[in-house]
Amino acid sequence: MINSLTDQQQKAFHLSVRNRHRRAFGLSALVVFSYCIYVYIVAFAPDVFRIPINNTGSITLGIVAAVTLIISYVGIAALYTWRANIANSKRAAVEEEVSVDE
Repeated sequence: MINSLTDQQQKAFHLSVRNRHRRAFGLSALVVFSYCIYVYIVAFAPDVFRIPINNTGSITLGIVAAVTLIISYVGIAALYTWRANIANSKRAAVEEEVSVDE
């Protein structure tokens, strides 16, 4: 399939692959970095996460931080999936254009 593409289409394809890898690495690094910070605080400053959110409740800063991390990880996965679907739609349009030209 890639051999039937023009030089310009091959360059665009390779650029999109490079962008996909860069985006995946960046988002993965963000997840790993944020989780390492969370674990670092749990290990070396656990009193920070024991701080209650309000005086009457039993919800602490640690619970809020953990839930925030989980929700942000789901959001990052959704963002990556959304961007990947856009790229796949564009690539499918190029493939369709090439198959029509043949």
